[in-house]
Amino acid sequence: APPTPARHLDLVSVADSIDAVSSTAPARTIDSSQKSGRDNGIAYRGTATPALQGHYVYIENGLLMAEYSVVHTVAREVLMPLAKNIHRVVEGDDGEVYLQDDNGNVYRLRQTADSMEGGAASLLSQTGCFLPGDPSAPAPGLIPYAPASPLWSDNAVKRRWIAMPDWDTPDTQITVLPDGNFEFPNGTVLIKEFRLGDVIAETRLLVKGLDGNWTGYSYEWNAEQTDATLLSGGKTTVINGQTWEFPSPFVCFACHTAVANVSLGPEIAQLNSDYYYSDTALTANQLTTFDSIGLIAGGLSAPVSELDALPDPTDTMEPLDERARGYLHANCASCHQPSGPGFGPMDLRYFIAGESMGAADENPMAGDLGIPGAKILVRGNPDLSMLLIRMLRLDFARMPILGTEIVDPEGTALVSAWINSGLGFGVADSDADQKTDDLDNCSAVANPLQRDTDGDGFGNFCDPDLDNNGVVNFLDVSAWVPFFNTVTSGDADFNGDGLANFGDFVFFADYFLQPPGPGSVSP
Repeated sequence: APPTPARHLDLVSVADSIDAVSSTAPARTIDSSQKSGRDNGIAYRGTATPALQGHYVYIENGLLMAEYSVVHTVAREVLMPLAKNIHRVVEGDDGEVYLQDDNGNVYRLRQTADSMEGGAASLLSQTGCFLPGDPSAPAPGLIPYAPASPLWSDNAVKRRWIAMPDWDTPDTQITVLPDGNFEFPNGTVLIKEFRLGDVIAETRLLVKGLDGNWTGYSYEWNAEQTDATLLSGGKTTVINGQTWEFPSPFVCFACHTAVANVSLGPEIAQLNSDYYYSDTALTANQLTTFDSIGLIAGGLSAPVSELDALPDPTDTMEPLDERARGYLHANCASCHQPSGPGFGPMDLRYFIAGESMGAADENPMAGDLGIPGAKILVRGNPDLSMLLIRMLRLDFARMPILGTEIVDPEGTALVSAWINSGLGFGVADSDADQKTDDLDNCSAVANPLQRDTDGDGFGNFCDPDLDNNGVVNFLDVSAWVPFFNTVTSGDADFNGDGLANFGDFVFFADYFLQPPGPGSVSP
């Protein structure tokens, strides 16, 4: 197995049978009852990995996890993401941690020679990324950026910068990969600051070393807001009244996955948007800016108008489908894509067609939480869509499982509206009302509210059949006349303007002697 980007732990193949490393672990066929879970771990008793002393190690949701006691509570942290076929943890005769995959192959967990403390300043003010006298002020030369569709971080306000040592030759510039991801040169530092209300809580550095490996560092700000201190492990605290989790060096790479090219955020589609540069008081497209100062090797492949661009998820002038897919790309796709650590066949990258996402009507491999009829995604039914249900949970079933303790109200509302609309899966929306024809109760006339006052399955815009006898005739006109020029939100208000008036009367002309429904209306 390849080393983790953090470089502190990796897996080395040692045997093709568990008997070779443990005389006490029973040889067995791995089945669903013996796979990952909190109860199938081990207490670490070895000596080769000092950082794990006193830790309980187990596998959960495709992640190698560790638990340890901290002042009357139990802390949990991610050690590394695992290949999908690794499900078993075993204690070796030497006390070390061994993992077994479904084919019987055995791997030993080991600590690599590199150490975090040896390569990072203990104070943020000493990193060179910020002014020594004011570590909230970025050093000259840092390049600010902001993704169009940002990751949800429990209401934290974030600032982001890129530091590159130089960019005068192709090997010191950004290479744009075929999928739009950025391959940064060695020596790059990606910086993110988190502010909760008026308090700077944390600053994170993601550093690409001279050997090409990435390392994550977390700095906790002091109460005086004068500096931040490097943390050697994960930590949970309360800041401005809300719980905040500082990631350990290991946990960074549970989301910053190798399959997603580690960096996340900086990519063509995320940066193809305008940014206000406060130093110059100018607003410009971020990709155009990067290109103009020579950051991109070979320059952009096309004008920005021809490149992918994710919309702001809160911009209701943008298509619902594109906003929701962009949100899922930013918040979920680093794990949920081919060869990623997420369970199941899902591919939530924005450029994957809905029919190829592996989500619609697919059984959830991680369980349905006891909800009858639940699938990963049920078009038109958010209540049966595990994709959304897990986003709304705050317990063991929550997704994402790390880095958030608060449900994103706007993000979940967006995903719910998208699922309810049915959009993005190759089905037409003929009246452009954000509801696909197969789910629309009046597909010939735009009716985004889907009003169906009498509950007969035909939306009010398609249903002047007030007596529900299956045909629109003088009986319906007679039933409607008493409501003329009245305020109503009932059956007599076909067009939804709150009144029964001539705007509704014309519907009788369209449907006269016709059955209700979209097939009879003249759009």
